[in-house]
Amino acid sequence: NLTVRILNIPRGKDPDEFIRSYGNEGQARFRLLIKNSANDIEYQLKKEENKYDTLTTEGKIAYLKNAVKILSKVNNKIEQEIYAGKLSEAVGIDKGTIMSQITKEYKKHLKLQDKKRFKEIQKNLSAQQDHINKEKSKNLRSATAEEAIIAFMLSRPECIKDIQDKLPSEKILTSFNKRIYEFILAKFRENGIISIADFREAFDSDEISKITGYLARETYRNSDFNAAQEYIDIIWQENEKLAGERLDNAGANVILEYIDKLREQKK
Repeated sequence: NLTVRILNIPRGKDPDEFIRSYGNEGQARFRLLIKNSANDIEYQLKKEENKYDTLTTEGKIAYLKNAVKILSKVNNKIEQEIYAGKLSEAVGIDKGTIMSQITKEYKKHLKLQDKKRFKEIQKNLSAQQDHINKEKSKNLRSATAEEAIIAFMLSRPECIKDIQDKLPSEKILTSFNKRIYEFILAKFRENGIISIADFREAFDSDEISKITGYLARETYRNSDFNAAQEYIDIIWQENEKLAGERLDNAGANVILEYIDKLREQKK
């Protein structure tokens, strides 16, 4: 519940440099800067206004569009009214027209937020209802990246060796995906190639159907190696997060062992 104000110091100076540059008047000038500093909404509006020549029709329209987007994210109706009034005076547009546009943009913003929340709920429910990879709901971010890297390896077998070098199998957090990952590596070492048909040796029909689903999503993503690196980074990040959580709950001996292990890795 803090009131945020943005202090804009001229010519990018830091406070000490600004004060010293005005000699005896420095402190008084700095206090005046603080007194006249804008809140976060005013600062954003001023920043947008400075981008355009509001004396031209095109500049005025561009500024208004961005100003309306900023004000649509203000949840207090009274604040919206106040800023809309100031905006009306500044650009010479009827306040009612501005408020109408703010309300329209606000509804669009709420709809977008609801859509994002709904997608997140769907994603979580999907993870909870995953009867094949039962650990997915507890490791959602890692499991999603694991699925993506597995699908990438199956669609781009020429990259398997590079993936293996960057991602040890013990970093795969969910048991089901770890089984798939290790199977792919073993088959590739054995044959130099891998296909969905190979999975019949070690996976049942439901599991193969799940793996086929991973591949189907990759068809839409069409990942390149940069994307694959992002999936790998996510898996490593989730491992580090998990290691941190374990350390929080660990005793002194476990922490010392972990530090020793890190030192060994750096040698």
